[in-house]
Amino acid sequence: MTLGPGIALGVAAVTLVIFVVAAGFAFRQPGGAPVGLNLVKLTGPLSCGLLIWSLAVARVGLGWSLAGAALMGSALALFLWALLANRPRPLSRIYCDDAPVHLQTAGPYRFVRHPCYSAYLLAFLGGVVASHHLAAVVVLLGNAALYVHAARFEERKFAAGPLAADYAAYRARTGGFIPWRG
Repeated sequence: MTLGPGIALGVAAVTLVIFVVAAGFAFRQPGGAPVGLNLVKLTGPLSCGLLIWSLAVARVGLGWSLAGAALMGSALALFLWALLANRPRPLSRIYCDDAPVHLQTAGPYRFVRHPCYSAYLLAFLGGVVASHHLAAVVVLLGNAALYVHAARFEERKFAAGPLAADYAAYRARTGGFIPWRG
């Protein structure tokens, strides 16, 4: 393995491990484990493993590797920023069907409604850039479908609850996954 793919592989490993470990502690889980959460617990390690493998067999130049590593590093920074914003009042885990009790609009939530999902997808995009491997593309597309579905699920929870009006106003001024985009 050359230096470039090695750098991307190292950044990916650190990023993905922090995603998994931190997400397990940073979000609350009211009630039991919903089916969707169990699906994420199953597909997450598979996605991470496939991405790591695609980077390990990558045959790309230093520029692509560094660009992918930069995207993954940016994803980690975004994720950690979101966790810091949530530290005083943690949000619930993915696919939990509890009624939202507060609306987070600080930190990266000022710009996007789903910064953690954005971070995950940015990391997977970094893997595509750094590996140019079809497996990384499959990981990105599969997780994009999953996180778009999860975001819609969460937005329906807000729309049906006591924070519906506040959330509608928030949604009108922020992007879903990309700043200023629905």
